[in-house]
Amino acid sequence: MAAVLRLPSYEALPGGAHRIFILELFRLYRLAGRPPLREIEEKVLEMVEETDLTVSRETIRRTLQAKTIPRWASVEAMLVALASIAKINPDEKAPDIDRDDELFGTYRERLNQAWNDAIDYRPEPLPPVLANPWTSSDPWQPSEEPPF
Repeated sequence: MAAVLRLPSYEALPGGAHRIFILELFRLYRLAGRPPLREIEEKVLEMVEETDLTVSRETIRRTLQAKTIPRWASVEAMLVALASIAKINPDEKAPDIDRDDELFGTYRERLNQAWNDAIDYRPEPLPPVLANPWTSSDPWQPSEEPPF
């Protein structure tokens, strides 16, 4: 039996544009009943003649685990496959997550906006931590020589 994919924790994926993108994608994944990756991939392949979209099982896994942000064509293939499995139209209005009484964009529009934001607002990696924080330029570093 395949392992169940879970939404990455806040420690693994802090708040921000990438997390919002993954939340939108997980929304579809949950609506589809958390299907195995194989089923999503098979649905993509089954629909490739209609949509001309394709994505690999590994890309699906890495995307849902927030390890990568693939190109839009791959995300759209996941969207169409998950929507088909969930028996929803990706171009129908999606209920707003925060306010059930309002509608805000279609599933496709919401996911596309979140994807664009994740691409545009991806934080720069932090510089590597120095192996030795005591450098010679540190005036407080203990010295072997006397101060005179």
